[in-house]
Amino acid sequence: MCNSIGHGHGERGDAVAGEKEEPGPLAQKLRKLWETKIDPRTGRPYSFSQIARAICEKHNDPDAITGNYIGRLMNPDRRIEPSMTKLRMLADFFDVPLSHLVDAEQWSDEDLNLLLVARRSPAIRSIAFRASELSEESLAAFESILKHMEAADQQLRAQDDSSRGGRRAGR
Repeated sequence: MCNSIGHGHGERGDAVAGEKEEPGPLAQKLRKLWETKIDPRTGRPYSFSQIARAICEKHNDPDAITGNYIGRLMNPDRRIEPSMTKLRMLADFFDVPLSHLVDAEQWSDEDLNLLLVARRSPAIRSIAFRASELSEESLAAFESILKHMEAADQQLRAQDDSSRGGRRAGR
């Protein structure tokens, strides 16, 4: 059942003639998470059926959730009240706390991006926790050091990119 459902990229219907209904908070949150969870093989968001397949496989339950259901949750024209079990599965897939999906509070894009980056990298989490204990003066110095490190890293990447390009051109 998990792999029989489509992608969900189609146009949404109009709620009132000529006006599209705003998606509810859950639909907005899921859509934002979906847009930021990128399949490394394609560089695009995972399809709804890929998400469903991954959830079904992880939970060893071929009927845990479908791509069609995930698409309906993101559709503003359909107000669905999912079970806590399904929300927990989706939160787990998108690597966010369940509270992000169930709380009425809307997170800013910046807050959500920070959370997603921190949850995916133990090193970033460690740095953030340790930095939270620093004085304002130490934080300013740390930020300055990070800016210098970013600039140096960008230079190294640019040099690496140009050297790879030079090798390709010389073939």
